[in-house]
Amino acid sequence: MKDVKLIGFLLIILMLLPFSGFAGGQKEKSAQGAVTTVTASDLVTPTHIGRKDAPISITMSLQPHYSLQTSNPVRRKYLQEAYAEWIKKHPDVQVTFQMEAGTGAMGKLLTAVRSGTGPDVAQVDSFVLPRFYDYLEPLDSYFTPYEISDLLPYVKKGMIHDGHIKALWFTTDTRVLYYRKDLISTPPRTWKDVIAIGKKLKAEHPDIIPFLYPAGRNEATIICLMPLFWAQGGKLVDSTGKPVFNVGKNREYMLNLLNFLKQTVETGITPKRVATITSEAQQNQDVAANRVAMFIGGNWQVSQIKSLLGDKGIKNWDIALLPQKSADIAATGVGGWTWGVFTKDPKKQAAIVSMLNYVYFGSYGMYGWCSHAGYMPTRENVYKEYTFYSSNPWMKKFVNIMKQGGTPRPGFPIYPTISSELQVAISSVVVGNSTPEKALDTAWKNVMEAYNNMKKK
Repeated sequence: MKDVKLIGFLLIILMLLPFSGFAGGQKEKSAQGAVTTVTASDLVTPTHIGRKDAPISITMSLQPHYSLQTSNPVRRKYLQEAYAEWIKKHPDVQVTFQMEAGTGAMGKLLTAVRSGTGPDVAQVDSFVLPRFYDYLEPLDSYFTPYEISDLLPYVKKGMIHDGHIKALWFTTDTRVLYYRKDLISTPPRTWKDVIAIGKKLKAEHPDIIPFLYPAGRNEATIICLMPLFWAQGGKLVDSTGKPVFNVGKNREYMLNLLNFLKQTVETGITPKRVATITSEAQQNQDVAANRVAMFIGGNWQVSQIKSLLGDKGIKNWDIALLPQKSADIAATGVGGWTWGVFTKDPKKQAAIVSMLNYVYFGSYGMYGWCSHAGYMPTRENVYKEYTFYSSNPWMKKFVNIMKQGGTPRPGFPIYPTISSELQVAISSVVVGNSTPEKALDTAWKNVMEAYNNMKKK
């Protein structure tokens, strides 16, 4: 009996050995030979991971809410654990985090990499990725053909340039129509349906806002509303990157969209204050107060709504395709973020790819990050292999909508100007400061001036 107890005791000790050193403080030699005690909190901080004297030093630029500086406790816990597990296996690496802050972050990053002062690796918004192609290092040698073929088609197309993998697109998203099932039995499929349902709701529930959408001066306005232009067959630019959104049928399609937005305000189903809504999540306050019936938003908002309303409240909500000019067309805006590698150092590259795969981009890392952060994976196998996605009814609906006309924004150099000018046009039409025709003509004039100036440089 004593032998059995002794064997059991020894087994417990052996099981605890791999964990006890790291949890209680582990003695390690520095590069200079000094012995120090390293704890988990030393190796993983909001600004740095790894030993500060580790020989491979990497600079990493990223968005705060994708980092250890996020205010979201669920995201932060996942990242703390994932980075801790990775850095323990790579004691020769240290990573310093640099935050990408503000709406001009991508422009600042591009300026830095052009001048040779950029980070080793950075988070790059997918819609501006083509502007970075010339400065990104190819990553072909780190991935098998299967790993790339498993990616969503538009993701793979965006990652690959001139036959080379130039970035790792690790999250995506989609826009949908959220609607209250207790107020709307059948979601609107067309713009006429939106107006009819909205008028009925306004008459029967005067304290409820029938329809909301972002119409402020920010990118959310474009990615939420341009699908209503794209579904008609509209193009913002041609295959060379030249603006065409006011040429031929494109002008007709854009005016259709602007006139629909104007009608939502004139009929009273949408308040003019949508011109101050600059992000999808800003609509959550109306959701929390139970004063909105329908709104255009992103897939990640379902978890936010659930946290606001609880399990009982979320049961009143459902999602549908974005309403379009006619019922036989469909489109939605898709986006997401990528990682781009700028360092030419092969040791740094290998460490970066290993870290990104473990935390964000590999199948398990992508599942871990996206499921905790509320984003949609870019790998087909993640949707199939992990029950969080394969058995989640919300995720099944999001994926189905995403595959029906999912359209990324064009990544040509003129796009940011097109976006900002159309944001102004939409806002001015919504608040009544301009007619759709005048707003579109002004946007076109400003875009073409900028485009012609770009061509001269």
